[in-house]
Amino acid sequence: MGKDTFLAAVDGLEALLRESAQMRDAEFQDRRKEVLQIRRTIADQNAKNAALGETAFNDPEQRQAFQSAFSKLRSAISLHMASWPVVSIEVADPGYQASLIKQRDAYRHFIAWARSA
Repeated sequence: MGKDTFLAAVDGLEALLRESAQMRDAEFQDRRKEVLQIRRTIADQNAKNAALGETAFNDPEQRQAFQSAFSKLRSAISLHMASWPVVSIEVADPGYQASLIKQRDAYRHFIAWARSA
């Protein structure tokens, strides 16, 4: 498996993120179970991306760059998930919105890095 497989997995992650963003609508209160499920699916995809990224980059410098980029993403995800478990989310809460923006920015940076590496 190489970089093409990794990039396909990154594309899959991006599709899941779009689906997740669509759940943040007025019906959120009724969709908490779906949000929880998509969080799990995204976590599974992130684990897949981590494993694929380790094998996609043969050059030690690129592998180190991948590990650094993915570590930054994981940190942002962990902070957001710990701060905002699904049962605690109030979509209109400014703190939640700020955390969500930071997490989405971290995903955008990682995806952009992956595509340019």
